[in-house]
This record gives sequence, structure tokens and C-alpha cells, in this order.
Amino acid sequence: MRYLIIILITLLIFSCNEENSLLVEDQITESNLRVIKIDTFTTIFSTFKYDSIPTSESTRILVGRYNDPVFGEIKASSFFELLPSGYSISNDAVFDSIALCLRYDGYFYNDTLQTNTISVKRLNDEMRTDNDEYFYNTSEVSHYEENIGLATYNPRPNNNSDSLLIKLNDEVGVTIFQKIQDKNITNDDQFREFFKGITIQPGSDDSSIIGFSKSSDETYVRLFYSEPDEDDNVQDYLDLSINLSSTEPTFFNNVTSTRTDTYLENLNDKETLLLASDSDNMSFIQAGTGVATRVEIPFIKTINDIQGQGTLLDVKLYVSPLDYKNEKLKISDSLPLYIIDINNDITGYLTGLSEEQTLAVLNYEDEEFNEVYYEIPLLSFIEDEISSTRNEGLALIIFPPSYNSSVNRIILSTENNSFLKSHLEITYVIYDKNE
Repeated sequence: MRYLIIILITLLIFSCNEENSLLVEDQITESNLRVIKIDTFTTIFSTFKYDSIPTSESTRILVGRYNDPVFGEIKASSFFELLPSGYSISNDAVFDSIALCLRYDGYFYNDTLQTNTISVKRLNDEMRTDNDEYFYNTSEVSHYEENIGLATYNPRPNNNSDSLLIKLNDEVGVTIFQKIQDKNITNDDQFREFFKGITIQPGSDDSSIIGFSKSSDETYVRLFYSEPDEDDNVQDYLDLSINLSSTEPTFFNNVTSTRTDTYLENLNDKETLLLASDSDNMSFIQAGTGVATRVEIPFIKTINDIQGQGTLLDVKLYVSPLDYKNEKLKISDSLPLYIIDINNDITGYLTGLSEEQTLAVLNYEDEEFNEVYYEIPLLSFIEDEISSTRNEGLALIIFPPSYNSSVNRIILSTENNSFLKSHLEITYVIYDKNE
């Protein structure tokens, strides 16, 4: 019955031109069928922050730092274990040099026209988690303060075929070389015991965060050495790379923010909510640090109070991003959407949608009039909420894409903001006359 009604309503609506579309309700009243649009339901936006998010499964290495006028200082560093590709170096070989090679993977955030600095430090503790499952953005592994490598560079992230080469201290290279050559290290366990890994840390004056590949053939420590030949020495090398096949995490990004004197200053856990009404009618999203927006529609069940037999035809939430023209802090064209409970724990996707479809999609059609917005389909979610017997309603969480592999942030203008108004729009059909 409902789908027959939808088809009928669609035909009726398209039979009217744009000028008369607002008069549809009056035109078809006699047929005992009415379509109404409702955009007055309260939506409550708030911001919260997860205590931590897992980053040991991040798709890239992140390193850098920048100061954000709204989100504070954002810092990213990376920790990883390295293992040699083999344990055989001939007795005649002679050590040459050692360097860290980092291949750009195309990701960057903020101003890449300024120079960045990377310092390479040796870990003094093993890469082991407390539960053998994940490292998080707040995790750290103890390391020596002395640098074994240091480089100031001009980021070139748009060139995926380019790499950053950082020379490491010869002393480190000679020691690794000799222990393998002398057969003092012949397997992974022995190597881990001696060389536990490295961390790459950003400079204090960096202006951007850069992404590098963690693939073993694109990012590695290369130990160069020479083999004597009849006529000349032949250069060879041994690579140390991240062991991505390990069942235990051997890599993670540490991503933190210093939020003093910002709206987000007091957000430390997922139970603390910053209402948009307390932050100049804005809510916030940031990957890497776990900042997300919660959307509640508290009075949606009152739609059942509409007189007459009816059904939902369509429900959409329109949310406007601020700063969408900022070239340094680009926003995403789509945002993942999940359902959360009263404790802000994710309970699933929207009913009837796959993970790929559960997105807020950015609409630029009216950009010339400064009307750019995310359009979020909510029909199935609202239907479930209306029919539910739960005392506590569910809410929605808008989270950034690549939440554990980037630091992208978005500021959303909420319902009561007079500049760009976000709102819920419901199309409702009544198909029998009130007696």
C-alpha cells in the first residue's frame, strides 16, 4: 500500500510545475490524499570526544604539526618496529651508510609551503600492546631522546613517486651491520631484542601534517654496504621494514591535540557533551583525535500526533559546513554516518543501507549563493525510531572518513545558526480524511 502511495504522490508532484509545487496539498485534498513538508522538528547537535581511537591499523604514517585556530595545536608522530629482509652479509662486505626512506602517499593537511622537520629516534622498549590487539592515538612507546637522524624538508606530498631520504647515524648502521655479519643476530627475535624500532617526531615549528606510505617496498631503513669484486667494489644493501604480516601490531600513529582556550578544551571523554548552543551554534568533527558530532531528534515520535492515516515519504537532514572554501583545511565530500546509543557507543548502520551508502554527501549545487550542505538520508532511521518502544531514543554520529589515518576536521553550522541553517526536512503523506 505504501509504495503505491509513493508512486501516486510522485506522479502528482511531477505533474505540477515548480511555481505551483507549494500548492500540492490544496490541489489534491479532494482526492483524500495530502502531502505535507515539515521542517520544524528540533535537532540537537553536540560535540564529544572518544578517549582514544585505534591507529595501529591506519593506512599511512602520519607526521607533522600545525596550529588550528579552532581545534588547537595538532601533532602527529609515528612509531614502528623494523625487521631486516634477511640475516646474511658476507664477511668481505664493508659498511657504507644507512638512511630512512619515506615515500609520500599523497596525503597532507594545512600549509605545505612551509618547511617541516622530522627527527628519528630509537625506541628503548618493545612494541607490545597491553592487550595484544591495538595501539591507539594516545599510545606511546618509550624512546631515547637522542636523534639518530634529523631532516628539515619542503613537503612534496602531491608527488606519490617521490620520497624523503633521511641519513641516519653511521654508528647505528655499523652496529646493525656487524651483528648480522658476525652471526650474532640470525633471526627476528634476536633482532627485536637488540633494535626495538624507531619513532619519527615532528618539528616544533611545522605547519602541516604529511602522510607517508607504510608499505615495505616504499618506506624502509636501507643499510648500504660494498662487496669487493675483481675490478671494483659492488654496492649492495639490506632493507629493514615494517612487518605488516605480524598478527600483533607493529606500527601506530600518535595523534594528539592541545586544546587550551578553544571550544573543545574540556572534552576528554565520550560522556562529556559540548552542546552547539554553548559553542556559538557550531559542532565539530576531527579525524585522528576522535572528535565527533552527535545529532539527536528528541521529539520525532510526536509525528504520530498528526491527524489522519499517514506514512513517511522521505526524511533528509541538511547540515551546513563552515570554512568549506579554506584551501588549506579542505573538507571531505562525504562523511560516514552511524547510529549510537545514550553512551555514544556505535550500535550499527542505518537500516536498509550498506556501509558505503551510509554517508552524508556534500552538495555544491548552490555554492554561488553560499548554500553548501551535507545531505543525509534518514528515512529508515526515523521510521525505526517512530515504531520503537525504547524509552531512550538512539542518536546519530557524524564521523570523519579515514578517522584513524588523517587529521581532517570540519565545523558544522547547527540549526540555530543564522548564517547557514541546518534542518531536518520530512515529507509526510496523509491518505485518509479525518472524520
